[in-house]
Amino acid sequence: MASTSRARATFQSELIERSTEDNLPDHVKGAAIYKSFADQEGYYIFDKNLQGYIPIHYLKDRRIWVQINYDDKTQSWFTTEPAPLEYSLGPYRSKPIHGIDVDSSEGELADTEDPTDKGKQVTPTPQIFTPYAMTSTQAQTTTTAHATTSGSGLTIQSIPLGGGGGGGGGGGGRGEVPAVPPALTGKLGGNPPKEFHGDREESKAFLLNFLLYRGMNPHVEQLTIPYQRSMTFLSYIQGPLVNDWVEEQAQWLIDQVTGGVPHAEENLWATIETRFRQAYTDTAEKQKAQHNVWELKMRGDDLDGFIAQFATTARKAGYDLDGEATLDVFQRALPYKLVANCVKFDHPVTWNDWTHAARHHQQEYIYLKERVKGGE
Repeated sequence: MASTSRARATFQSELIERSTEDNLPDHVKGAAIYKSFADQEGYYIFDKNLQGYIPIHYLKDRRIWVQINYDDKTQSWFTTEPAPLEYSLGPYRSKPIHGIDVDSSEGELADTEDPTDKGKQVTPTPQIFTPYAMTSTQAQTTTTAHATTSGSGLTIQSIPLGGGGGGGGGGGGRGEVPAVPPALTGKLGGNPPKEFHGDREESKAFLLNFLLYRGMNPHVEQLTIPYQRSMTFLSYIQGPLVNDWVEEQAQWLIDQVTGGVPHAEENLWATIETRFRQAYTDTAEKQKAQHNVWELKMRGDDLDGFIAQFATTARKAGYDLDGEATLDVFQRALPYKLVANCVKFDHPVTWNDWTHAARHHQQEYIYLKERVKGGE
């Protein structure tokens, strides 16, 4: 839009209040997603060159997306520059696009119409996402997302479990309407996931089972091509509590490919997965874990089992395993004599120090107990 081009040209850095809820419509978000990294919620966009998520913010009064960063001294967010157009961010029209603002070298969508086209039927220009390829490293299961910094000082969040995610509609640029995908090859094997009926406590298990199902069928197009994969995923979500949500997502997928988005566009699946997480993640899981971690106690001699249970619960609670408070809770959950030996002989500081020392002294204790028992 011409007004948007002026806003980009006259951009100046400023302090902002970052969004605290996902309240923008899809045609404004474009490829933006609403996520939480290190307890910082807001909108992000995946940068395929930096291979990470960039924090962004939408300036409603100027109708542009901007990149943002955090100032530790003032404890405030501030804008740094307009978001690049290749990020495929909105706002986009729900009606056909009539032209390009030729006055903008950046190719903004225009409000104007070619005078020679008046009275003619206009064919909409197909909208496509800006595709990116997920690496095998990104697809691996992780439990935390780590922030890095680019050469320009921009905060970049590495990609978390499940890859990136689109927050909504298509991006800019031209593309030809894709051909109909080829017929399915191969036959689905393994156990399909159990149907999901809307129980938030079962959402993570459902996602895991679908991930395993994909892994068992890497060459079957029904799970390989993002559009078919998304529809297959939705087919396992059934029941009165979820039917309306499923219908909305299925219609969105159909609208995307009808408008020109290729069936193989990975952002189709990324968007559906992200929306599912946002809609059905167990929001009370963190609070439950924060309560449960205080209730944990080592029972018997199974130290390894206790360490694994404590680490899993602490991570779900959002606790840093090397944090002083977390290590204090861990020590209180161990037998007193075991803690005393660790402190006396090893002086542990980090989580790895504590678990290594505890295992060492526990092994000595079990060895001595067996010797005493054998000598009776």
